[in-house]
Amino acid sequence: MLNGAMFGALRRHGQRCVLWSIQPEGLRETPPVRQVEHVLDHAHPGAIVDLHDAEGVRDAPERLLVALPAMIAGVRRLGYDLVTVGELLG
Repeated sequence: MLNGAMFGALRRHGQRCVLWSIQPEGLRETPPVRQVEHVLDHAHPGAIVDLHDAEGVRDAPERLLVALPAMIAGVRRLGYDLVTVGELLG
């Protein structure tokens, strides 16, 4: 949950809140091919792709594992590098 208190606590501890700009699978089951299409259609410089197990969404981790190879290859084909959040934010 994001709220003003959380941002204040993060500042006091010298931390940042990092969110995502692309989410291939949210709370609805999304086939791997559609996840790949979504990421490639929305890729942009500085994008952060939310890749987690979509807790509570049936078989989400398995779909993500199927989508990842094509997702990674496609992002690289578009000329983007894959980096950690720390590297991105410098």
